[in-house]
Amino acid sequence: MPRFLLRLALVVFVGANDDVEMIQTKIDNGTERSVVQRVVDEVMQESFGGDTLTNTTKTTPSSDDEPNDVGLDVGLDDDLIAVFGLLAAGMSDHSTHLKELPAGWSAGTAIVDISNASLKMLDTAQIYKFRNDTKCAIVFSATDDAIDAMQQMMGTQSPQNVCGFPDVNGGYAQELTGYMQASEWKSGIEELSACGEVYAVGHSMGGAMASLFAACANTNAEFSYKAAFGSLPEVSLVTFGAPSVAKTALYNGEEGSCFKGVRQYVSSPSKSLPKEFQIGYLKIFQMLCQVAGQTEMKQSLGGLIAMLEDGTLPYPSEKARQTLLQTNIKIGSGAVPGWLVIFAIMSDLNLPGLKVTDEQKTQIKTTVGKLVYAYAKPIAYLYDPVPQLFTGFGYKHPLLATAPQKRTGSFGQADPAAGAECTAATSLPEYDYAQLFFGLFLKNSLAAFPNHGICCLLDIENCEDKFKPSVSCPDSWGPMPTPKP
Repeated sequence: MPRFLLRLALVVFVGANDDVEMIQTKIDNGTERSVVQRVVDEVMQESFGGDTLTNTTKTTPSSDDEPNDVGLDVGLDDDLIAVFGLLAAGMSDHSTHLKELPAGWSAGTAIVDISNASLKMLDTAQIYKFRNDTKCAIVFSATDDAIDAMQQMMGTQSPQNVCGFPDVNGGYAQELTGYMQASEWKSGIEELSACGEVYAVGHSMGGAMASLFAACANTNAEFSYKAAFGSLPEVSLVTFGAPSVAKTALYNGEEGSCFKGVRQYVSSPSKSLPKEFQIGYLKIFQMLCQVAGQTEMKQSLGGLIAMLEDGTLPYPSEKARQTLLQTNIKIGSGAVPGWLVIFAIMSDLNLPGLKVTDEQKTQIKTTVGKLVYAYAKPIAYLYDPVPQLFTGFGYKHPLLATAPQKRTGSFGQADPAAGAECTAATSLPEYDYAQLFFGLFLKNSLAAFPNHGICCLLDIENCEDKFKPSVSCPDSWGPMPTPKP
């Protein structure tokens, strides 16, 4: 499973003398810790009610229950979606495996990207077949090593043209190239070509790769390596907790056409954040602009802060929400990617090309720490942050219907957001990005993304026991020992 954002950022900002193996060792040994480490069981109890958030065993839904019903016809029944969720989770981490495949399914070709085999870091696209090849799925592994982390985060800053699609995350473009160069690629494509129905499936980063694969396989655009995708039938798309893939939404065949399938993720209503929090984090990025010499952006942030302070921009309001949404994208996609830089400073990571004194770093770290501590309750959340992780850099989801799900477990009873047809879903979810980002600092730096595990999403009895080792829905926020900043 993907670990906390530090795992992504560690290799983004490493110095010239650091290597990937050393970084991975630091992660695995637990020697890196988050800046704000605090016990927030009490915060969660006050914010959401009930006991400390724990994983609970789901009961089998009755015949009247419809856990995946969002009022949309996505062309898939709940049982098939659940099967794909299990297959995706069984592939998301190379150390985690399904104890047994769902009834009727068997494993076919495994396409293994060995680009980083010397570092013992592999990526796999596993083909599964259902009785007589009536249905087949190609299931992509998720983030499970430091190279994957580096590809995605660095990739947000270096978008590429892939299969005729512009501005695809450069990390996903690199990953797809690795798969296509694998010795099993051709035989895998031939195997899929013999199937009646083909689905591209994945959890987290695996969902992003499934999206790119389906887009390349189905597109009518011409590109130099199109023959590599053979004569596949139309590929449907099913993803779980996937991040956004490209700055222009991937489409199915022709521009504007929607993929068949569904995108699921854990959803929960978020609370309106205090105006003082919004002003506080904007001032942090003002401070960063001062350090980085970004005069124009500093002035823009100053104007927004003034409008919030004097009420010229009413808060809360839809106008304020949209203004902050666009401002957050500018912060992440500017010449100095602010969200990445702040996280690097907070994590004591090197900042190539950016001159920041120790005094300036201390000032920023202290200010962030105070902000997170002061607003711990309103910035804690019960949704999965990964689907929105890269929207702060201007990235969008494919044209694919969404079916948000409530989180399983003792705090999973809040109704999720409504499902959306594909054309309305490319920017969803639209939670407050500042809440998402600063809320991550409440989470222990080495634990899984809050509410992101597959068993947080699948309404399946004894979900965790279907894997070896067992897979649970980790506590969202605690326990985490934290000193006051």
